[in-house]
Amino acid sequence: MIRKLYLKNEKGVRFDFDYVSGVLLSNLDGLGFQHDTTYLKYGEFYDLVKREQPITKITGLLTFLSGYKGYSTFLSYLRSSEKLELHYTSEGTKYCYIEIERLDKKELVMGSLQSQITIEKLTPWLRTSSLILDLDEDYSGKIYPHSYPHTYSITFQGKTQLSNHGDYKAPLRIEIIGAVDEPEVNIIKGGVVVSSLRLELASSNCEIVIDANPIEQIMKIKENGVSRDIYQDQDFTKDNFLFLDVGTFDIEFKPGVSTNTLCRITMTEVFVGH
Repeated sequence: MIRKLYLKNEKGVRFDFDYVSGVLLSNLDGLGFQHDTTYLKYGEFYDLVKREQPITKITGLLTFLSGYKGYSTFLSYLRSSEKLELHYTSEGTKYCYIEIERLDKKELVMGSLQSQITIEKLTPWLRTSSLILDLDEDYSGKIYPHSYPHTYSITFQGKTQLSNHGDYKAPLRIEIIGAVDEPEVNIIKGGVVVSSLRLELASSNCEIVIDANPIEQIMKIKENGVSRDIYQDQDFTKDNFLFLDVGTFDIEFKPGVSTNTLCRITMTEVFVGH
C-alpha cells in the first residue's frame, strides 16, 4: 500500500503532502512509540507499577516544489489552525494530535525549497469510527455533516454492539438528535451495566453532544439555534463521560420518549503503534 500523509485542523481543512499540494514529506523518523516505565524493586526482581507514553518527536524533510510560494502557503495553513492532527495511511489510517515544534527555512535548490520539520506527537495513534442507534427507520437516508472511516447502523430496539480493538480504553462522543426526556446511554457487558450516561433534562427537539475525548471534552445542548452548557443537567451518580474498555460491549440508548430520536456514537480507539 502507498503511504499517505496529511494534516487536518479543527475546522476539518486538510493539507496533503503530495504532488497536488506541491509539498512532499520524506525521511520520516519517530513514527514508533516510547514508554516511560516505573518499577518497584524486590531484591533482584522488578515489578511494573506504571507505564506512560511521553510526548515524542517526529522528524522529517519537507520539500516545497514551488519554492518560497509553497513555504508561504504552508505557513498560512499553520497560522489558521489551532489544533492539528497528523493522519498516516499505511495498512489502514490512523492519526495523532500534534504540534509543529520547528520548521527550518533553507535556500532554494533547483527551484525547490527543502526544510527540516520537527513535530511533537501529543497522543498515541488513534482511529475513529461511528455507529448510529436508530429507533426509527425513517432516519436511514439522513445525511449528517461529519464523515467517518467506518459507520454502522445495525440496531435492534435501541441496542447494538461495539468493539474496541485498540490497546487502551476508547473515549466516546455521544450525539443525540430529536426529542428527549431524561435520555440514557448504557454500556453493558454480560447483561450488567458497567458504565452509564443520564441527563436530567427534557426537550421536544434538540441536538446534544457529550464528548469524553480528553482534548475535546464537552457537554452541551442546542435548542432553537441556541447552544448552552449542560454540565449541571447530568445525573452525577453516573459516569456521563463514557469510555469503552478493550473488548466487545452492548450499547443501549433510551431517549425517554416514543417519538423519532437518533443517537450517534463516535468511538476513538487508541493504539500504541501504527
